[in-house]
Amino acid sequence: MPTMSDKAIVTEDAQFIAHIPPHNFRVMKYVDSADNELIDLFIAVRASVIGNFFSEIKRNIGASQFRIIFVHEDIPKEWLLEQLSGAGLLVSKVLDKLLVFSDWTVPDRVIKAWADDSQHVLIATALVSKDNLVVRNCALEELKVPFTSPVLCKIPNEERSKFEIDCVGSFISWPDFDIDLDFEALRYLVDPEWKKRCDAEQLLNERSFGMAVKAVREINDITQAELARRTGISERQLRRYETAGMKPRISSLSKLAKAHKMSLGQYLDRLAEVVSGALALVIHCESASSRDGLCNLLENELHLSQSEKCGSVSLFRCSGRKDHEIWFGEESRTGESKNVSVAVALPVNSVGAFDKLRAFCSDQKLKFDTAIGVGSWPSAGYIPVDLKYFGEKLEGLAKRS
Repeated sequence: MPTMSDKAIVTEDAQFIAHIPPHNFRVMKYVDSADNELIDLFIAVRASVIGNFFSEIKRNIGASQFRIIFVHEDIPKEWLLEQLSGAGLLVSKVLDKLLVFSDWTVPDRVIKAWADDSQHVLIATALVSKDNLVVRNCALEELKVPFTSPVLCKIPNEERSKFEIDCVGSFISWPDFDIDLDFEALRYLVDPEWKKRCDAEQLLNERSFGMAVKAVREINDITQAELARRTGISERQLRRYETAGMKPRISSLSKLAKAHKMSLGQYLDRLAEVVSGALALVIHCESASSRDGLCNLLENELHLSQSEKCGSVSLFRCSGRKDHEIWFGEESRTGESKNVSVAVALPVNSVGAFDKLRAFCSDQKLKFDTAIGVGSWPSAGYIPVDLKYFGEKLEGLAKRS
């Protein structure tokens, strides 16, 4: 945790001093070169007297612990930049550290964020620049987010600048459009590496994650032993990932991706495709008559018709729609008997279809499994999931539709 001994603000401005939390920061007139305890150093000054601090800025601007120059704007900003340039300071370096404000809520947010060690996740300032939202967090890291991005694209041009920043910087909001976004959500929209990391963390929280790891391995025809050889991860550990619910670290995910000849992003996309694939009932027909009865139900009750064949697999599709697909395939068993499985990918709003199929299975005493589809069925197969998980997914999809 941050302590008073490792954070300091160099200032002589009594008004600024009144805004500093006394138990989190030392207030100094200058930095003692012998002080090696400082982790975070700030300078706070009024723009009109910034010249008095030029030597202090020059001495500390390149220091690893130097964070921010707070400048209370009491003269026009263009005069401030001219003074900095005239003092022989490298303006590009200074601008990265410069936080000019006229509203005291800005330094209050930033100081409290550093006191709580939450400077990287809380928002300091934001402005609209052409077709972009430019946001800086309390560590002065900047994001430029196009208004064409998801969520932001809903905001009309004339309403873009009518945002509010939460008093502590937790989020930026457009109340009239019920839009609230924190800094990490904005970063997700524009930072591909951050998106991968967030997607990975979300995937790791999915109950079906282990099954997805197993499914992608099997789809690529890789045994656990071969995967262990390629990754250096033991078979025992791989079994923990696939069946025991243990979640791999990002470094292990990277090894798994490489073993599948994919980038981390491609591998995560493939896992996500499995986890969020089409919901399905896999109905096991033990005879031709039960298979024909099911096909009649599909055609007459659910208005599906056979549209194409893929080897031993027939694809059924709802007339005029592409979001409701049924695949039917035969799998040979030992001897003369055959087992027929019909996989049904339910559309988002087809709770009724789910109930009809379940009732049919009950009437015909047929067994069924619940599953999530992988990629483009039926070539890639399906992943079994328990009925509770299936129901939760179906409910979630229906709510979003």
